[in-house]
Amino acid sequence: MGEILKGMLTEGDLLQVMGLKPSELAYLRREKGMPYVKLSIKKRVYLEDDLMEWFKGKRTKADVTQKEMTQKVDHPSLLPKGEKLTAGEDFPDRD
Repeated sequence: MGEILKGMLTEGDLLQVMGLKPSELAYLRREKGMPYVKLSIKKRVYLEDDLMEWFKGKRTKADVTQKEMTQKVDHPSLLPKGEKLTAGEDFPDRD
């Protein structure tokens, strides 16, 4: 592929990379404003820079309180047997 096409994805490429169905991609374009370049009635391409900017604009941050974070960190599968963390502590060193 030539350098001029670097950073450009076909619809087939995007479907494969994202694991989407064509109807799901159409929904993202139509209802969520996913950016694309229309080449003809049935041909569209997607610019990686545009997609990354769009994804960043859709990013959400978890609303987690300190108490919830401590509860999640305190989960037995995350710590060595018998160890517990309290709010404000770091994970123990694991060598």
